[in-house]
Amino acid sequence: GVLARGTDYVNTHLSNHSIHASIDELCDKIDASLQEWHLDYIYVATEDESYCKYLKERYGDRVTYTDQQRYSVKAGEMLSQMYARQKEKRDGFLPGVEYILSIYLLAQCHSLIASGGCGGVDEALKENDGKYKNVYVFDLGINP
Repeated sequence: GVLARGTDYVNTHLSNHSIHASIDELCDKIDASLQEWHLDYIYVATEDESYCKYLKERYGDRVTYTDQQRYSVKAGEMLSQMYARQKEKRDGFLPGVEYILSIYLLAQCHSLIASGGCGGVDEALKENDGKYKNVYVFDLGINP
């Protein structure tokens, strides 16, 4: 399982939040882990539309993810700002359900690669209850 935080975590560099790996750094780790950890498939948990597209193009049928709504934000834009400018508003309950389901499925994987620390990583580790065979969480520091 790969937890890939994109959108505002990458584009705005939120103060006092973990610095998250770029898509290229993530792919380098995925490439190494496919062989080293003997992985057949990649489950991707992400809210970033471009990440899903990129990973699907790169790894083809080895990649799977939920059909949840995904987003693209402008440089310097927060997800909350993107939500505010959307013409069609989604029910506030549905995005939460999609997120919970995505993290639940991530916790069912036998290995975890995460682009950096965040609540989703903490929850996946908690729900997995020590059953991951392999775990790698990028530690690139904290944004000032």
